Amino acid sequence: MIGITEEHVEKTILLGQSIDSIVERIVEFNTNLQDLTKEFLGESYSEDIMNRIIKDELHKELMGKLGGIFFGE
Repeated sequence: MIGITEEHVEKTILLGQSIDSIVERIVEFNTNLQDLTKEFLGESYSEDIMNRIIKDELHKELMGKLGGIFFGE
């Protein structure tokens, strides 16, 4: 078990405060990708699939950042 320091808490709070901007960046990237896919392939993902992609990417990024905070990765 790791010891949680004040620095861990502070960095975790900052990460929590930046979630909106992270989500915004992920949504914008995937919207642009969706537009390119539709333009070049003539098809696009459903809203359900887009939401799942965004959720999965957000989860992956947050877990990576938390790993960095607590384990120095």
